Amino acid sequence: NQIRDTLLNFDGTMSIQSKEGCGTEFTLSFPIAATPNWILEKLLLRTGDTVVILDDDDSVHQIWEMRFADYMDKINLVHFKSGREAQNFIASFKEKDKIILLSDYKLNNQDINGADVIDQSGLCDKSTLVTNSYNDRSVILNNLSPINKILPKSLISEVEIIVKDANNEAEESSSKQLVVIVDDNRQFTDSMIAFFENHRNVRVDAYSDAKLFLKNISKYSKDTKIIMDHDFKDNMNGFDLAAQLYEWGYTRLYMVSGKRFEKKEIPHYLTVLLKHPNSFEVIVDAV
Repeated sequence: NQIRDTLLNFDGTMSIQSKEGCGTEFTLSFPIAATPNWILEKLLLRTGDTVVILDDDDSVHQIWEMRFADYMDKINLVHFKSGREAQNFIASFKEKDKIILLSDYKLNNQDINGADVIDQSGLCDKSTLVTNSYNDRSVILNNLSPINKILPKSLISEVEIIVKDANNEAEESSSKQLVVIVDDNRQFTDSMIAFFENHRNVRVDAYSDAKLFLKNISKYSKDTKIIMDHDFKDNMNGFDLAAQLYEWGYTRLYMVSGKRFEKKEIPHYLTVLLKHPNSFEVIVDAV
């Protein structure tokens, strides 16, 4: 029954070959599935980056030590078992754009978990949850920004590590057009990021939290193209966000929403587009 249920659940097939006096062979075949968009496939680093490992399991630290052994002349590796100690280190670190955080989710006997450390440290775009809790959808849906990824611990030894020269990457990045996406719909944001990066010479920064984006607004020049949702989980909506940005001098503002608005509702400094996968081309042309 277990084998039959597994085959049914995963669109598998079974073939049986039997030869008298030799035995019987059962072959189970399953279709190759696409990697879920929340799984980290490649760990991209730059020379000079500091990689912070947060985990309460010594064996995990040892595995990461072995994985990074060939890159120790290019990056710095720091280990923590305590979430609070990791937070203090990150808070005192002057160049936060050079920190990469690889954190377990469940930190036993601590008053904080890995997702809390990521959020409170403001490293949503520089962090990965390394956890065996990936089957718990609440971890994926409730504790991650669209720019976060999850790495199952079983894949630590398999994930590809790439260390790029920081100077070359800066030159490459400067030649790309920057678009900022502020939307708490992870699936839609991932689709938009993939579309931009695959079809245009565009670099994308994404935020699921409007308030977190505003904390980081000093990173972006006034001519940055900003695409926002209308509805957020907090009390702010897209019109509020656009008004604040316009007051600060940002004018290349776009709202992508599933709602339709009357013309009189839309301020003159904001372009509103209907949220739909088929609208990606329109969005690209607009920005």
